[in-house]
This record gives sequence, C-alpha cells and structure tokens, in this order.
Amino acid sequence: MRMTRKEFLEFTGRAMMGALVAPDFFHFLEAPRGFIEDILESPRVKKIHKYIEEHREEHIAKIQRDLRQPSVSSWNMGIQEMAELMRESFKELGCKEAELVKTDGYPGVWAWYDAGAPKTISTYMMYDTQPFNEKEWSSPPLAANRVKMDPFGEVIIARGAINSKGPNRMFLNACEAIIACEGKLPLNIMFTCDGEEEQGSPHFHQVLAPYISRLKTCRAHLSAGPSQNRDGFVNMYLGNKGIAYVELECHGRYWGRGPQRMPIHSSRKAILDSPVWRLVKALSTMVDETGNKILIEGYYDAIVPPTEEEVMLVNTLIARFGERALASERENVKVWMNDWSAAEAIWHLVFDTTLNINGIWAGYTGPGS
Repeated sequence: MRMTRKEFLEFTGRAMMGALVAPDFFHFLEAPRGFIEDILESPRVKKIHKYIEEHREEHIAKIQRDLRQPSVSSWNMGIQEMAELMRESFKELGCKEAELVKTDGYPGVWAWYDAGAPKTISTYMMYDTQPFNEKEWSSPPLAANRVKMDPFGEVIIARGAINSKGPNRMFLNACEAIIACEGKLPLNIMFTCDGEEEQGSPHFHQVLAPYISRLKTCRAHLSAGPSQNRDGFVNMYLGNKGIAYVELECHGRYWGRGPQRMPIHSSRKAILDSPVWRLVKALSTMVDETGNKILIEGYYDAIVPPTEEEVMLVNTLIARFGERALASERENVKVWMNDWSAAEAIWHLVFDTTLNINGIWAGYTGPGS
C-alpha cells in the first residue's frame, strides 16, 4: 500500500496507539475515522490498560533500572553492561533470538520476537546517552529519582530518561503487557539496538549486516522513542537530519610558523605567529559576519526545497501549536535568530541545514588559567 505523507500523518498517529494490539496493523492505516477509537475502547485493550495500571510500579522500576545503568558512549562508561542489560530484557520479553553483535566499536544488540504472525515490523533503539555534568542537575543523573515537578506532576529525572532509554523501556513494558494479556504480540518484531548513536552511529551498519536480508522483509519500521509535549500530544517525526563531523587542528609544526614543539608563554606572541588565531580565522571564513549563513562552496547545492505537501504539514504544525511548539527552547532564548517570529523559527528549524562549532579549545585551559 502506498501512502502520501499527509495520509501518513492523519492515520499513523491514530494507528500507532493500537498497532500492537490490532489483529492487522496495516488495516489500521486504511481505517475510517473512529475505527481506532473503537479499538481503544474494546474489552481487549481495556484489559491491557488494566494490566498496565496493576503493574505500574513494576514497570516504573524497570525504567529506573535501565536509567541507573550508565551508558555514556563518549566516556566508554557502562556500555558493555548496558548492552547486556538490553539483551536480557529481550530474553525476558520472550524473544527467540537475543544477542550482542560485535562491531569495530561498541556492540549492537539484535533480537527477534517471533509471534508466528504473517506480518513483521522492525524497530530501532539506542542504548547510549550523552555525557553529563552532575553539578548542573537538580537530581543526580544516574539516580533516576522520582520527583515532583510543576506543571507535570511526578517525573523521573535521569540521563536518558527522554533520549532514549526511558521511551525504549516503556515500549518493552507495553509489549510485555500485551503478551501477558493476549499470550503473544500480533506482530513479529525485529529489534536493532545501537550503542553509538550519540557518536553518529559509525558502526551501526555492522550491526545490521548479518540481518539485512531479514530486515528487508519487514512491512514497516517503528522507532520506539515516543515523547509527549506539554499539551499532552504525542510527537511524531516524519523525517530526520543527519550529521557530518569534522575535527580541525592547527599546530605550528604542521603550519611551519609559530611554536614548533611545545607551548610557550603568551608574551612570545609579540614575535611569533599564533596557531590559535590561525584556526579562528579559518573558522570565520566558513560563515558570514552573522555566523548564520554558510559560505563553504557547494554547501547548499544538494538541498532539495520542501514540497507543497511538506509546506502544508509545517503550516499545519504552526497553526496548531504556534510558539508552544518551541516551548522547551523558549525558556532559554531571548530572541530567535535574525529576529524571526515563532512561525519563522519553526519553519527554519524543520528545513534548514546548519554548520556548528561543537567545541573549541587551545592553549592551557586548566585551573589558574
């Protein structure tokens, strides 16, 4: 079945809520309005919801367990242990296959839940997280404490609570509830888990390679990382942006000017060229004086302008949510770039490409500098 992005937006938002409990997920996408609502009010689904409520504390404890296991890929902190925890979680779910996949970097995790169903979907999960500075947190990032936070009520604060260990575990909790009530899932699921997403997934292709022919048989893909915005709506993403990472280094030895072998006192700048200023000048050539327009030749050449359909979708988003769509950023921002309105900011956030300086350092930056 072929669908336009508009149809996908209209139907999939309703379909995802009942995808794992419907007898045929793909009929959901063709269903008339009201069909999904009827499913959600059915005795079968109410039974599952009742099970979830009865096992709420158990499910929350599993979320906390995963969040308390460190998995900071850039620090190589707890990665192996988290991968093994993911594998054990899949075994507990009843997956026929659950194994670590060796790569040239950190291991991936593969699992196969075989319900004996005619339809199979795949799902992507990431088990690594960003690093953290504990001093900046209101609650320890590895404690996964339950705290009261206005206006949301009780929440769990932890590194990975939103991106993406919390949502991943919630998905597995939901699967567990369905299996407990129905005996099995109505779909077969192939799970692929990445331990290097925060580093740009440099070896994820090696995770997929042994299973690629099987993955090609899947009828759909579900990214198991839902989130809820402040208005109570579930966010759904119809596209993604990738990254390309480059590290530039300027050293007197390579340049042939400035200090050649070791750092020198800053007073010597009076007689020697500075690799630091050389690097700063190089970076400044990449953008205009505002830092907002990229000047690298050919950088914009391959960008495809949005289609009429995509324009319609973004305009619908703007009309529905307005500045609330940027609520989390708004608390930390005085004005948008180029003094854009909220509508303009949303537009550029969705469609624009960027060139960022992820970090820069030079000379001595330790205590006493």
